[in-house]
Amino acid sequence: MKLSPVRFCPAVACTAALALSGGVAAPAALAAATPGEYVPLPSPTRVFDTRSPTLAAGEARPMRTDESRTVDVVSRLRTASGATVAPDQVSAVMVTTTVANTSAAGYVTTQQKNTGRSPAVSTVNFPAGNHQLANTTIVPVAADGTLDVTEGAGSSNVILDVVGWFTSGATLPADVVTSQVDITDPARFYDSRFNGDGPLGGDRTRAIRFETPFSDADINTALVQMTAASPTGNGYLQAWDGRTTTPPPTSVLNFRRGENIASFVAVPVRKVAAGVFEFTVRATGGPTHIVIDSVGDAGRFNAATYRPITPWRFLDTRRTSALKARSTLSIAVPSAANARTANTWAMVGNATMIAGSSSGHSLFWSGGIPRPIASTTNTMAGQNRASGAAVVLGYDPTTAQNNRLGVYNGSGAAAHVLFDISGRFEASPAAGAAMAKRSWRYVGSR
Repeated sequence: MKLSPVRFCPAVACTAALALSGGVAAPAALAAATPGEYVPLPSPTRVFDTRSPTLAAGEARPMRTDESRTVDVVSRLRTASGATVAPDQVSAVMVTTTVANTSAAGYVTTQQKNTGRSPAVSTVNFPAGNHQLANTTIVPVAADGTLDVTEGAGSSNVILDVVGWFTSGATLPADVVTSQVDITDPARFYDSRFNGDGPLGGDRTRAIRFETPFSDADINTALVQMTAASPTGNGYLQAWDGRTTTPPPTSVLNFRRGENIASFVAVPVRKVAAGVFEFTVRATGGPTHIVIDSVGDAGRFNAATYRPITPWRFLDTRRTSALKARSTLSIAVPSAANARTANTWAMVGNATMIAGSSSGHSLFWSGGIPRPIASTTNTMAGQNRASGAAVVLGYDPTTAQNNRLGVYNGSGAAAHVLFDISGRFEASPAAGAAMAKRSWRYVGSR
């Protein structure tokens, strides 16, 4: 599928027009779809950009505090043959929300349309000053194929790039190939600070190669937490399958000098050998070290399917007490509010850390295993930072259900942690057993 080119503009002066896909072709046939399967896009589709002069009069400007805009997302999606995707075929989208030209400290929320209330959750948090920050989350879409983006506080330009979508169960165009998602506990498999690769920057690329324990694995997407660590200058990261030397026109993570920052990333991969896969990362500016923690993948195997729920702030330690430095919280996810069912494998949403007097990181994981070496969010002292998160639920022998998660404050001072749930991944017991055995092993870079 070749998408119309669009420009991601790291420079605040960019005023390029928003380019959308052109003519469409009708599919030859229809194919049945399992609800909640994933459809990756070979390249991100830009569906919204407040800097674009193609917007309606008066809307090509930064969004203001308490301003909401409804974005028609599904009408922009195309199949491999160029056919349109209908709103009733899409339950949610995997979307990267980027803020630019920020003013006062604030946040932006990308959420399901018509939730009936002001945003109780956030997608991107930004400090005072001119920042560019990105975060990838899974967002349910309304029946008409739209979602809402809201400037909860502050002022910023907002850009939305869709990297994939989830099926609703309706019949699909015949050329749509769906995948299932495997969510695993986080595991650090790449760290340029210690493997000899060193920092990356100056518009250079690096191919990251890994293998799975199954030689017949058919993976098309890697789900990771990617961190820019100790950057020596401002810049951004791009990630793609490496089939071409040209990166997609979007970023997956924006960073500033001296600030560690992490983001959830869904990156296409290419198969290079039996059970061996690869993706490419490009860094502009910097240089910066790159740290990558695997949290799952998508492909054709017996794994989990996604179910959206009404966005829900499940955890907020501001209501109780801050999480002490270097301490862990274990918490059960109730079945209330349709959040969890008997076969729920993982919760998906957005994790936020409100740092105290010390920089550091937070980690969300199943809690049923020893704490992994990984991070979900990274932030500086006194700042709020959010990252998309998909968290396996740990097994609780008292209920015989996978319904617990662990949260760790890896900073040197007390901090508040939040978790906004927007969906869940469901798996049969047989699929869950297979998924628990899946893990990656880093096998090199070039």
